[in-house]
Amino acid sequence: MQFETKPQLAAGLLKALFATKLYAGRWITCDCSFGNSEEFLQSLPEGSVYLAELACTQKVWVQRAPQDQTSEFPGYRQGNTDEFNSLEIVGLVTRLVG
Repeated sequence: MQFETKPQLAAGLLKALFATKLYAGRWITCDCSFGNSEEFLQSLPEGSVYLAELACTQKVWVQRAPQDQTSEFPGYRQGNTDEFNSLEIVGLVTRLVG
């Protein structure tokens, strides 16, 4: 048996759940202990959409970091937040919910 963090354990459980096809939803929500884990967020099943709490000190990208253009949905990324504004946030939420 190998030590795993909570986000690693949760990622394994979600992967197993999605493999069974018993969960028909796409949305996943999590608190900041998971939302601050880029490894966890990257491991979420393809096609899922997440709403993750973040620590108030966590830096994020409004869109995916320039080196990662693999998904339609912006996600959590550490990085420079100098250029994001409320209009971009509204557009993001509209795109995800709309």
